[in-house]
This record gives sequence, structure tokens and C-alpha cells, in this order.
Amino acid sequence: LDSLVDDSGIHEDFMLAADNGGGWVEFYADKARIGYVAKVSKEKQGFYLFVSLDKEFAPWQADCSSKYTEECSNQDVEALVGWIAVNILGSRTKDNVSEVLRRLSHREGEFSSEKINDFTASVFDEDFECAFEDVNNCLAVTSTDIVALTKKATEDSGGWVLLTTTKLARIFRIVWKPLDGSILEDTKVYYIVTQEAYVPAPPHCNVTDDCPEHSTCE
Repeated sequence: LDSLVDDSGIHEDFMLAADNGGGWVEFYADKARIGYVAKVSKEKQGFYLFVSLDKEFAPWQADCSSKYTEECSNQDVEALVGWIAVNILGSRTKDNVSEVLRRLSHREGEFSSEKINDFTASVFDEDFECAFEDVNNCLAVTSTDIVALTKKATEDSGGWVLLTTTKLARIFRIVWKPLDGSILEDTKVYYIVTQEAYVPAPPHCNVTDDCPEHSTCE
């Protein structure tokens, strides 16, 4: 890790995360990055395992909508879930997590309509209670939906679920650990949920064609 970053504070975060069962650390090395570090032992000798990735929003399909189920909509949903996950996992403190949740809830910054179009996302705690300060900004889910979503998140590490509202939801489960010395007490489980309409996209046609009803013209 010495060759990766030259910041004693970041090194302390790496060691703290590793010594408490492994965790995520956000850092800067030429660009913003997030890495996972864990500690393993073999023959009484300790080793640190580390992997990192650029902290960048995955390619976004700007002309797609959550009103339809199509390949580009699925890609945007996956990108949004991933971006929320890295922002929460890279947060050092509970206050940092709260700020991410606030921006997401109020569609500010990187979660604004200009950035993510009409896509929305909700974050729930381990009991599937809304993690937003304003619970009205969370996706409304039935008890049947909660059972299906938590099962998908725990058994399959997340995936797609058809809700009772006929919406198609994507769920992802993450475990956040703070890096301020309160690892065990404040470890949190979060479920990230976003959705799109379970409706095929209207067909595209050329403006010179005789477009059928409910089609979109180019």
C-alpha cells in the first residue's frame, strides 16, 4: 500500500478497516478511488489483501427512461445502484452516510434529475425501514414485496424482483462500517432499491415511416 498512496491518514484507515474484519476505504491516487482491504493470516504471519476501483459513475444512457423495461434502462439502474453503493461504502462516518442519503432523497448533486433522468432509488435499513430522513421519499413496498426483496438480497446477493405494483425492482445489499473507531457498534446493513416500469419500450421508427400508434419517431 505504500506505493499506492502517500497519506498516513489513509494508511490508518486501511489498517483500521482490515483489522476489523475488512472494509471499504475511499482515497485519492491520481484520481478518486475506493478500495476493499482485508487481513489474513498464514503460519502466524499477517497479510493484507487489497483491491480498488475508480470512483466513477458507470456509463449512463441519457436517452433512457424508467418508464420502460429495456436494455439501456437496466444498464442505468445498475449504474445508479453501483454509484449509491460506493458512495455509502466509502463514507467514513455516520454523518457522511447521512449526507449521501440526503442528496439521494432530495435528488441533489450527482442524483439530480439532470444526472439520472427520471430514475429514483431508495435506501432501507436492516429492518427494511426507510433510511431517508423524509420517509415519504422512499419507495412504497408491501409486506409481500419486502419478503421477496430481502430473500433476493440475502440468498442471491441482490438482483431483480417483480413487485406487486408490477414494477421491476433492483435490490442490492451492502454492509457499511465506519472508520472512526466505532466499527462494531455502528456497522449498518443497507438495502439499495431502484425500479423501472415492467413495460416494453415503444417501437422506434423513422420519421418518414407511417408510425404505428404508441411508437416513437426518430
